[in-house]
Amino acid sequence: MDRTLPNFSKTQWAFLAVLAIFDSSIPIETACRLAPLSPGSLLDILKKGKAADLILEYDGNRFSLSDNIHPAAIEKIRAINTDDKLSAMVNHIEKLGLINQIKPDVILHLEKKNRQGKQGSTGLF
Repeated sequence: MDRTLPNFSKTQWAFLAVLAIFDSSIPIETACRLAPLSPGSLLDILKKGKAADLILEYDGNRFSLSDNIHPAAIEKIRAINTDDKLSAMVNHIEKLGLINQIKPDVILHLEKKNRQGKQGSTGLF
């Protein structure tokens, strides 16, 4: 596998950051609602992400971050998934009507981040 870090756009990195929030694979439709990409950008990140061992595909429509993610990618994702960003994600999920499509433990984690964010906590994701 090619271990060089692909040159992704800001929106593509946001997509990877959404995948990082979940501890398991999620439907591509859910990921794209939380971090919208154009069809071309989506195909590009899936192709390059799989080639760079950043993204894993399950059953053709579910994706997750690889356990073998490039260290530089981890740093970029951590920079995106700030406490404020994670805190806002619960509201974003509710606004999009996705609350029932996401595992309760993920929602609880994000709600905890939301409470911590209001108290000035620091964390990763």
